Amino acid sequence: MLVAIIGHSLMHKKSIGRYISSKQSLILMICVLCIGVSMIQTKEDLDNPFYSIFESIDNASIETMSQLTKKPLVRLIADLEVAGYSVPSANSSILEVAAANKVKPELIIATIYQSQ
Repeated sequence: MLVAIIGHSLMHKKSIGRYISSKQSLILMICVLCIGVSMIQTKEDLDNPFYSIFESIDNASIETMSQLTKKPLVRLIADLEVAGYSVPSANSSILEVAAANKVKPELIIATIYQSQ
């Protein structure tokens, strides 16, 4: 992707140069860059609602996931075991189950929701 951007810029360097030389265009580009940088949030940013949601799901127990999916706990554990994952206990979090099976938590969550 970066190579394509650089190649495109080199091919059209005259028109890009004219565009950048305009003060209005330069101000617009600076504004867009500032807005873009302000939208970048780090993993440690706890105000990010998406990060908070994913953290709460990753830390949820199998028992809680049973309630969220409205699937009986026994069936949920059976579905995970059929998919080849061992579940240490019903109180284990998604992260603990993933660590016990040496997989990413997203795979455990996907298995839970795909088996509905």
